[in-house]
Amino acid sequence: EVVKQCILQGADPTAKDNAGWTPLHEACARGKLEVVKVLVQYGADVNAHSNDGIRPLHDAAEGGHVEVLRLLLTYGADPMLATYAGNTAYACAKEPKTKRLL
Repeated sequence: EVVKQCILQGADPTAKDNAGWTPLHEACARGKLEVVKVLVQYGADVNAHSNDGIRPLHDAAEGGHVEVLRLLLTYGADPMLATYAGNTAYACAKEPKTKRLL
């Protein structure tokens, strides 16, 4: 609810920090499903890349956040996009259940 209020008061859900991370990257890395839902509903780019090519899907895969992964895929996240080091979300995934989803 706080995230929604911030957006309604002008916060940009697509803003990036110095490393190129968006609020969606942060929420996915931490497995915050409800925050991810709000961000994508208000225009966050599910395929946004950081300065090193990491995308929200990579963050969710690395953390094993399966429900976040499902949501991102539903909103069009591309599992074939790789980081600039060449790693796809599948390569970032550590848990078998995460790899199966991808």
